[in-house]
Formats: sequence, C-alpha cells, structure tokens
Amino acid sequence: MGALSSQLKPDMSNIKEALIFAQRASSITVQRMGALPSIPTLAEIEAASQN
Repeated sequence: MGALSSQLKPDMSNIKEALIFAQRASSITVQRMGALPSIPTLAEIEAASQN
C-alpha cells in the first residue's frame, strides 16, 4: 500500500502507473527475508522498471 499511495495522485488520474510501480515494489519485497530489510528503495524500484 505504501508504494501505491506514494505514487498515486489525489485525483487518481495515474492509477495505472501507480499500480505498476506498486507491483514492481512488491515483486522486490517478496524476494527478501525480514520486514524492514525487504522494503525496496526508490532506486531499486526504478532499476526494476529498466529490466
């Protein structure tokens, strides 16, 4: 929810882009152990979008 809400505009005009961003963040998160260490940085999410 954090990744989604961090990108979503108040009028939700970018819902598709925000959902894609959140999906990338969650795909990184589930590959790691632990609560705090699993949270990806913005740079990691952006790098994932380059692949």
